[in-house]
Amino acid sequence: MQHQWSVDDGRAWSAAAPVIGLRDTSHNLGLATDGSGALYLVGVEATDQQSAALFYLRWDGHTWVDRETVPLGFGVDAASGASAALLPTGYLGVLYRVTTSAALGAGTHLVGYTQRPVEAVTIAPLPTLTPVPLASPTLTSTPSATPTPSPTLNLTTPVTPPVANGGLWRIIVILVVMIVIAIIAFSRLTRRRRY
Repeated sequence: MQHQWSVDDGRAWSAAAPVIGLRDTSHNLGLATDGSGALYLVGVEATDQQSAALFYLRWDGHTWVDRETVPLGFGVDAASGASAALLPTGYLGVLYRVTTSAALGAGTHLVGYTQRPVEAVTIAPLPTLTPVPLASPTLTSTPSATPTPSPTLNLTTPVTPPVANGGLWRIIVILVVMIVIAIIAFSRLTRRRRY
């Protein structure tokens, strides 16, 4: 797997270089950032015994460091992978997917969750939404009716209804909040089951 980085807000990029230490990695990787420079990469890789292992890397501004590997004891296939989210509790939550052994039914997948503490997580605040009033139309008098040609309807171009300013941001904010709540609830439920 190769990576590039920029130190000037994307005006110039480094040459592509391999991520040192990664082995046979699935294509579905997870990336999370706290908005203040900390960047975390997680994924599933195959070990020498073709068993799945979850890996973790942190970007220090120049290279990937703090590599950790957690053996999962299952198989790896094209659908295997991981996703990451920084939680307000100071943990990096990782949701992963691996394939089960033939004893559990070949071709089925297992979804699991784990988390680890990370240094000084500072989650960037969500943007503040400010409603913008719509312009009100100004009424003017029309002198006399003049026939105009009727427009033809183009059936190949889809018509998209206008979205009020901020509507998309509200949906994104609601989805992010729902995902974070679900991850926290799931992690608490799995902690209770361990005891």
